[in-house]
Amino acid sequence: ILMPLAIPLAYSINPDMSYVIVSTSAVLTGAIFGDHCSPISDTTILSSMGAGCDHIEHVRTQIPYSLFIAAITIVFGYIPAGFGLPVYVVLPLALVAVFVGVQILGKSVEIDQE
Repeated sequence: ILMPLAIPLAYSINPDMSYVIVSTSAVLTGAIFGDHCSPISDTTILSSMGAGCDHIEHVRTQIPYSLFIAAITIVFGYIPAGFGLPVYVVLPLALVAVFVGVQILGKSVEIDQE
C-alpha cells in the first residue's frame, strides 16, 4: 500500500537510486515485520492453525525473532546505508551480526533419543 507513496517521496528527497532502493526495501521490510508480529495476519493465522497451537501463543513466539532481526536490520543495515556505506559492506556486516547474535542469544535444541 505504501509503495506508490514511498518511491516518489524517496526520489523527491534524494534522486540518487541507492536512496530510493534503501527506502523501498525499508517499506518491504516493515511489511514483513508487520506480517510476522500481527495477530490478524493471514499467514500467522494459517501457520498457527497448521501447527495446531494456540494462535496468541504463536504470535508471542514470533515477536522475539522479529524484534531481533528488526534491530539488526536497523542498526547494521539502514543506518550504515543511510550514511552512504555501500551494500556490499552493509550486507555482510548484517549477516555477521545475525550470526554473532544467534551464537550469543541462541539456545541448543534438546533432542529426545527415544
